[in-house]
Amino acid sequence: MGDRKVVMLDMETLSTKTNPSILSIGAVVFDPDGDLTLEALRASPTFYVVTDGSGQANLGLDVDFPTIQWWMTQSAEARLAIFGDVPRVSLSAALRQFTAWYAEHAPGCEVWSYGAAADIPWLQSAYEHLGLIFPVSYRDARCLRTLAAVTGIGRPEVDATAATEHNALDDALVQAIWLQQCFRKLGAGGQ
Repeated sequence: MGDRKVVMLDMETLSTKTNPSILSIGAVVFDPDGDLTLEALRASPTFYVVTDGSGQANLGLDVDFPTIQWWMTQSAEARLAIFGDVPRVSLSAALRQFTAWYAEHAPGCEVWSYGAAADIPWLQSAYEHLGLIFPVSYRDARCLRTLAAVTGIGRPEVDATAATEHNALDDALVQAIWLQQCFRKLGAGGQ
């Protein structure tokens, strides 16, 4: 990894409102100016946790029926990663683990996600609903969707056997590759 590092964040939720219940959180630390493969990114510091989902609605986090219906149309692999027999932690434990991981691997680094009104604000909402301090400064929040639109770079094609779409960690890894592609285009003078 070079001198510069950033975090790519992705989450899976049960709503698309501003305060969704969180199913899983995935993140990776990487050099945005690099040219890392999926395998190399998997060797980077990563974070992945699936929550138990219990009590999140009681905290004021949203669950909506259209999102539940949408989940039922996703691949078996994506659904099993969330709803299958996998290790789970409480949302409180997940957020505390993310805070510790971020402090250890990327303190004060930019955090990127796909959508200015999605993953980063959703994660911040969960922290606020639990009365916890969100570890990412508003100055460090970045939007891959905006950068991809500006550069005209589309989502990279990745073999479905190498990364499961709608698995939070796999999506974060693919989005990290995407961000590197956008940065390379910007470095080439936007050509």
